[in-house]
Amino acid sequence: AMPSVRDGSLLRLFKSEYFDAHLHMTYLLVMDQRGVQDYLVNALYNMTDEDVDFYLPQLCQISLQRYSHSPLYRFLLDKVQKSMHFALKVSWYYQSMVEDHLPDLVDSAVSMVAACEGTVATSAQITNVDDTGSRPLPDSAHTRSRSCPALGKLPGEESLPERARRRSNPQCTSVPSSGAMHDGSPGPTLGETMRHLVFLSASCSHDERAQVHGLAPHLPNAFVELGDAVCSDAMGFVGQARMSKLGQQCDFFNTQKCFVTMVAKLSTTLAAQEKSERKVHLFSTLRLLNRWLFERRVYNFLRRPLSFSGLQVPMLRNLEDRSQIVRVHVDQCRVFSSATRAPFLIVFECANLDEEHDGTGQREGETRVNEPLVAALCKELGMANEDSVLNGKAELLRQLMRLGPKQWQALGAETCDSPEPDDTVAESGHEGLEAEQSDCGADCAEPSPSEGAVKLREDIWGERWEARKQRIRDASPYSLFPSWTVTAVVAKGGDDVRQELVAAQVIRQFHEIFQEAKLPLWLRQMEVLVINSQSGFIECINDATSVDAMKRQFPGQTLAEIFRVAFADRLFEAKQNFIESIAAYSLVVWFLQVKDRHNGNLMMDADGHVVHIDFGFMLSNSPGKNMAFEQSPFKLTQEFLDVMDGECSEQYEYFRTLVIRGFLEARKQMDRIILPIRMLLSGSRLPCFREGSASVLQGLQERFFSHLSEDACIDKVVDLIDVSVNNWRTVQYDNYQRIVNGIL
Repeated sequence: AMPSVRDGSLLRLFKSEYFDAHLHMTYLLVMDQRGVQDYLVNALYNMTDEDVDFYLPQLCQISLQRYSHSPLYRFLLDKVQKSMHFALKVSWYYQSMVEDHLPDLVDSAVSMVAACEGTVATSAQITNVDDTGSRPLPDSAHTRSRSCPALGKLPGEESLPERARRRSNPQCTSVPSSGAMHDGSPGPTLGETMRHLVFLSASCSHDERAQVHGLAPHLPNAFVELGDAVCSDAMGFVGQARMSKLGQQCDFFNTQKCFVTMVAKLSTTLAAQEKSERKVHLFSTLRLLNRWLFERRVYNFLRRPLSFSGLQVPMLRNLEDRSQIVRVHVDQCRVFSSATRAPFLIVFECANLDEEHDGTGQREGETRVNEPLVAALCKELGMANEDSVLNGKAELLRQLMRLGPKQWQALGAETCDSPEPDDTVAESGHEGLEAEQSDCGADCAEPSPSEGAVKLREDIWGERWEARKQRIRDASPYSLFPSWTVTAVVAKGGDDVRQELVAAQVIRQFHEIFQEAKLPLWLRQMEVLVINSQSGFIECINDATSVDAMKRQFPGQTLAEIFRVAFADRLFEAKQNFIESIAAYSLVVWFLQVKDRHNGNLMMDADGHVVHIDFGFMLSNSPGKNMAFEQSPFKLTQEFLDVMDGECSEQYEYFRTLVIRGFLEARKQMDRIILPIRMLLSGSRLPCFREGSASVLQGLQERFFSHLSEDACIDKVVDLIDVSVNNWRTVQYDNYQRIVNGIL
């Protein structure tokens, strides 16, 4: 009989200091008896948010498999009601499982998607926003969200068409207050300003906005996909009260769903366009999105509060939970082209716009003023900054009231010009910002001075990400917010990124194991956000470019020659970075059986590290309808050996030593590495599990050589290295990619 939680030995284990997240998940998986499940699920409430987030895909899947007899799904809903980031991620992952249409899980998945939405609509813990200075809505009034009925017209309130017809002069600068209450500050009231803002926004149709920004009819229009940035039903009560918390978070939750759907649609639409036109279409779509964000910021400034009122991408671990996208840097965005898809890089500023409330000079009953936001909006409207927060706000309201429809639509018009068509960047999955092309010429033949190395790195990798962030910050009107940052993510449509998420989980496990063992093996961790079964976001690898792009930039030069000149001022350090990273990824490639390892899927960063990307083929699936052509344990061709100074060098011996030591350490932690995959094997349609759960798990376990002694294991690892050196199949696969797809 299986032990119960009442058994002293089991209970002592659960309460011991050794019962970490890995053991917790292991017992949660293997012991599904009701009493043990109840205890382990209750213990999840004591687990850190980071650990829960890491195992989120596994927890979602198990919760569906045990929906009828485990309280695990209730735990997830309890987490949903406390965090909007978590609510979005859980809802979207369940949605991906709905789209899998697995007979045993689909009904439970549908129920959980609905339960997540219901929890967000009723939880008072998500938007814990301070209501100081606001009045409650009348009992008879309810705010409108995408899931709530529209608010009826309040007594004495004019309809928008009536007021628009009455305002025959578009340059008119005043609007009757319709009984709006003054906030005590000089100039127009918030209610008057909101009514004028609604009029300005309604003066231009969605099609007219698209035409102004050069948006083609077949591209997603932000004002159609996301709805109006300025809601017309706000006229009756803005200036009297704020939108209720529940109404606001309900609207926010649904707006995020519309936003990610729009992004996925854009990626899919771009894939159907000519490659020379994709950049133009991307830029026009994002410029119109910027316009939507600007109008929404002004609207939310008048409405209050700003948390959970804009757009966000809930994926980065260190990102402020209440941060929102303030604007997209269109000129930094790029399309990555491939035969069938068009993922694109999106770079955006984000900040928590409710930070640093300042009550200086505030009058009784007045809504609190956010000084950084007032300063930022004044800059965006072309106004000089005011020293006084109160005067700055009053002047901002006056400026908005002075604007007519033409002036309102002209704001930001300088960003509406479409770029000239050009070739898109070669597919690199998560490639960093595109470097300017230059010709190395004869300089690549011999090492150049240190100044030349710095210049060459700039030619290859462009401006470093931290320098780029600082430059953007210096010019940004939103840089006053402490939470301000710039983020870059890759949006992918028509591609299931859940397999990328599994690979990212395993890579993180390897990274932590190597760190705990104090091994100098280097891996780049990445975050992956699942939107549905056909789209998602992947964290961008900044300051990196593909090996293919490097060789294409300097035709006729070998990778070793380019490497030697680019890092002439710090060659030893760069080679060490190269070896420590390629050794670590060699282990990942072996254990996960990662395929499609051409040079377009191998990145090199500006410090010399190698980063593997694109894990669409691993474990049991492979390119060419699973023909399994790549048989080498990992990629170790001559161009990589040359960077290490050949097989007879000390650097190569260092590489071999790292692979052996890393393998032995991974073998000790085999169960920890396998667990994320093991928890997903049952009830999943990921392509990497196509051979069946038993076969995939057995093959993965056998690759650790756990049945061998340590000496015998070392001999096996040495054999793996020797077989990989200039492996015939690896060389031929690179030749095939060069001839067919032009990948160098």
